[in-house]
Amino acid sequence: MSARLLAFGALAAALAWSPQIVYAHCGGGGGGGGHGGGGHGGSSSGPPQCVEHSDVVGHQTCTRFGSWDATYVPALTFELGGSLHLVDGASLDGFSLAEHDGGNVGVNVTGTRTAAIGTGDLRVRLAITRNFYLGVELGIGGGPSAPGLQATTSMADATVRPSGTMWISGGFAVGARIPLGAIDLRAELLLGGALATSELHERYFDCENYVSIGSGIGLVEPRVAIDWWVSPWMTLGVVGGVNLAGPLSDAQVGVAVGFHARPHDGG
Repeated sequence: MSARLLAFGALAAALAWSPQIVYAHCGGGGGGGGHGGGGHGGSSSGPPQCVEHSDVVGHQTCTRFGSWDATYVPALTFELGGSLHLVDGASLDGFSLAEHDGGNVGVNVTGTRTAAIGTGDLRVRLAITRNFYLGVELGIGGGPSAPGLQATTSMADATVRPSGTMWISGGFAVGARIPLGAIDLRAELLLGGALATSELHERYFDCENYVSIGSGIGLVEPRVAIDWWVSPWMTLGVVGGVNLAGPLSDAQVGVAVGFHARPHDGG
């Protein structure tokens, strides 16, 4: 009997010593506490971790605890798109020499009509503030020979014909952005340059040459753009501008898809 009493006493002591489970609640004020030894912790509710502050879905302000804080990520935007450049024919004028055993043949090209040149574009923007940004861009493209491009040679027995046009452009941009819910309006100024190269096929008796004549074009291009937020991380946009460094016919229009490192550029 005494052995049973000892075993019962040891079991009671172990139960009295065992630690109680404590339930912790994150956020907000405390709830009701436990009552006595047999009480239980009350529930508590704190403020939501993310709060919507516009009509755009996902445009939220979030607390640092319990959610991924992206404020340390630079507000970069990477845009991929395409553009159509309208270039005055006079900007494509140039001269080159084709080498032959019997002497050099001068090749001259003259543009008489506005040329349309398509490019693939890469643009990178960095938001400095909610409303201002800096950017860089690169465009590469080309196509058939520009319409109205006339080519002549310095020798009567030599013939030449245009075979294509290449284009590479780049520059730096500074711009302003006005967020309007699901739409952003932007205005920017691009400063840069372009190289337009006319490719020509030249023939002098039985000798054939391919000649390239490049023309440099300065770019001082004010632009306007509209971006549509299809998600907090992606936009679809259109852009257009006029090159003030050339004839009024020099213009550019394009479309692009943008990928954003921060939702809504942090704005």
